[in-house]
Amino acid sequence: MEIDPTAPTGDTSIVSASLNNHEGMTFYLMFRPGQDAKSLATALTDEDDSGNFYELAYNISGTDTTLELRHYNKEKKLLDTRSFTRVTGPLTDDSEPYGLQYMANKVLLSGKYNVTDDDGNTFKAELTDDGMAKGVAGHSTYYIFTDFLGDEQTNLDEMVFDPGAKTQKPYIFEIKADTVQLYKAMENEERTLLIRGPLKYTMVREKL
Repeated sequence: MEIDPTAPTGDTSIVSASLNNHEGMTFYLMFRPGQDAKSLATALTDEDDSGNFYELAYNISGTDTTLELRHYNKEKKLLDTRSFTRVTGPLTDDSEPYGLQYMANKVLLSGKYNVTDDDGNTFKAELTDDGMAKGVAGHSTYYIFTDFLGDEQTNLDEMVFDPGAKTQKPYIFEIKADTVQLYKAMENEERTLLIRGPLKYTMVREKL
């Protein structure tokens, strides 16, 4: 979800969001109170004509503040709540990921590593929160695939170095404790499933 941080000039603001990591959407955030003092109304409703609606609210727990998308039925009974953590920068000029991508990087692969390749060579590498890569075969960026609703090739966890460039290289990744293993990404003959190929890199996180 992305909310424009600039000061609003009217009584609404457009919010960009993802339904399921596959389909994008937008909805209006209205600058008028919702069900309580910590919430604002939105124009987002369920598509089934049930009268269900959504509000955006904030929740403070200790030093953490989270954004909540609250789902109500037409009788104003709370049905469910989705919580969102704010993504803070800085992002470099060369990197792309925001929101979900940034957090996927941070939680899964970001860190400094001692690496051994399939030829037995050892070296140091770093993957950053904002999608930058250093020390791995000259690659400069990386991207973790987070869309699992496609009809093809979503059966294994996959990442790619230098997406969209001539040096692009995809890998299947497996995480075991402090170790990330990168395998050559291969396909079956029908190109409908990913296959884990030979192990190419064993990356052990440096202890902080």
